Amino acid sequence: MQRWYVVRAERTVLRAVQDGCRIAGICVRDWTKDANCFNVSTPHPIRFEMREVILPQLVCPVSGEPLELRIFEQDADEIMEGELFTASGRCYNITRGVPRLVSNRNSDVVENTVENFGWQWSHFRYLLEPELENLQFLDWIWPLTEKDFRGKRVLDAGCGMGRWPETVARFGASEVYAVDLGSSVDAAFERLRGYPHVHVIQADILALPFRTGADAPFDIAYSLGVIHHMPEARAGFQAYSRHVRSGGKVHAWVYGAENNGWITQWVNPVRQHVTSRVPPPILHEVSRLLTLPVHLTSRMVHASGARNLFAYGEYFDWLGRFPFVHTHHIVHDHLTPSLASYHTREEVEEWASPCDCRT
Repeated sequence: MQRWYVVRAERTVLRAVQDGCRIAGICVRDWTKDANCFNVSTPHPIRFEMREVILPQLVCPVSGEPLELRIFEQDADEIMEGELFTASGRCYNITRGVPRLVSNRNSDVVENTVENFGWQWSHFRYLLEPELENLQFLDWIWPLTEKDFRGKRVLDAGCGMGRWPETVARFGASEVYAVDLGSSVDAAFERLRGYPHVHVIQADILALPFRTGADAPFDIAYSLGVIHHMPEARAGFQAYSRHVRSGGKVHAWVYGAENNGWITQWVNPVRQHVTSRVPPPILHEVSRLLTLPVHLTSRMVHASGARNLFAYGEYFDWLGRFPFVHTHHIVHDHLTPSLASYHTREEVEEWASPCDCRT
């Protein structure tokens, strides 16, 4: 029997009760066996185990062909430079230890969003202590729990600077594949290079270099706060879902449209036409100033327990648990993208409908 759970966006809570379960989070699907599920760069080298561990999982993102490995520079058991290629002649570089499996150029607005987030994650690399990272991840990934990741092969679709793959690695996942389209993979690889079972790959969510259908490699795939920055969030959700095996789980966290109409009406035009075009170093300082009142308000709400006294009180209470740098990153995160969409419960349910997730 298939079980569907639809959940929450931003701090707007959407409820779905099915099979006796109450879920909050955003799209989790338990895939059943009768369902045909669809389916970087730092100065540090990637480990040589990629021949044995990574390569069998990779395919050409355009043709789906298997990839072969050619090594140009190797340091002991580590590959510094090389290329991945297909029998038909397609070729992808490995530079500074990171496989670059990006096949197509995107539109200018997408490129701007990717570049801005790449800059952001290179400057907001470490936000919280591991304990707080774990709590935040479990909040956003609910109803999945820490034990769901133990011994599983996991895909993070849109890894940013790599804090969620690191959390999943701490939870005991057997392998974690951290994928992002932009230069944030540099920060992610630097952060994750101490985890030999975590692999950072530069690739597009819409054209991931993994197998699909019966050969889909992942037990769990998730995307937290990413696909609502794509031209079509639904297409992004369905794209990474294709790489989850039958019996696996798919999860997404996106901005909710409910109670956020003022953002779509007033904030979206400002960030689309103004703040996303501001040079990143300047926006970094502007967002720091804007963070001051937000941070002070959130700390007072959290300390006083006044979460039920005004709109967004629950959100400010949640935000008040974290240090200034974390709040700064959230404010900056809302100002930097050219693309940001908000979605209703009904939309998210439609993304996860069986007819859309079959091959």
